[in-house]
Amino acid sequence: MTTHATERTLVAIDIENLCGGPDNVSVLGKYIRYLYDQLSSPGWMPVIATSGYTVRECPDFWWSWADARRLVRSGPDGADLALIDVLTEPVATHCERVEIWSGDHIFAASAKSLTESGCQVTVRGAPGSIARQLRHVATHVNELVELALLASEPTPLAVA
Repeated sequence: MTTHATERTLVAIDIENLCGGPDNVSVLGKYIRYLYDQLSSPGWMPVIATSGYTVRECPDFWWSWADARRLVRSGPDGADLALIDVLTEPVATHCERVEIWSGDHIFAASAKSLTESGCQVTVRGAPGSIARQLRHVATHVNELVELALLASEPTPLAVA
């Protein structure tokens, strides 16, 4: 594997995918942040993308991601495309590790390109929601089983 100048990890977070859609971000968004805090290490660089709809419906959502690069793009696959743009920037191509927090197949080409350049690519997503194409090209795949447990709860869990 090629050694890169930086030991940083770029983390591309598709919040709407992890929450099961934009309408669930108000309930699950803080829990995704909690999971990120539990799994991240110093030097991680989070980039989170969402649609304008989510920003309008959950105006306080951004406060829990004050340390992240925050992107808003609406339209079909808007947030996904914003993250794909980041995954092709020099900051991503010079990282030793990239994490993609989404199961969408749209990220497969970016993940493949990064792994071919010697980057370790970890994909994290809800159980059963990570596309086969993305699983195939990633270096590591981790299902966030906590998300399946939350989906089965009769009432939403509150995260302080």
